[in-house]
Amino acid sequence: RLYHLRGHHLTQLTEDHTWIARAIQAGEITSSQSRNHPWRHVLSQCLGREDLSQIDVQPIEVQSGDRLLLCSDGLTEELSDHLIASHLKSIRACESAALALVNSAKQRGGRDNINVIGVNFHLPETTE
Repeated sequence: RLYHLRGHHLTQLTEDHTWIARAIQAGEITSSQSRNHPWRHVLSQCLGREDLSQIDVQPIEVQSGDRLLLCSDGLTEELSDHLIASHLKSIRACESAALALVNSAKQRGGRDNINVIGVNFHLPETTE
């Protein structure tokens, strides 16, 4: 997943390419039912597949102070979006925030690999 934090607002920018995400969109199950569903890890698309026919490209506008978080499902399986946002808002340094997120996921079970990449944007101010 790719998240964008601006101020205190966290937005999930990417869509999960899983059976579960499609079932939630179709109204077949709820988000709470998906947390323990046996098919929650069934992928419909992933990097490295030879038959990958569609690539999602989405430009985003960033401002100084914005943050991006790219993470694996090992993080999002253990931490809610609210908790992820809380870590990102309270810990400004990328390395420290990434470490805190990984440790928090491990403390909650951490059954899958946990990958986290953080980016802080510090853009030069323009004069007009």
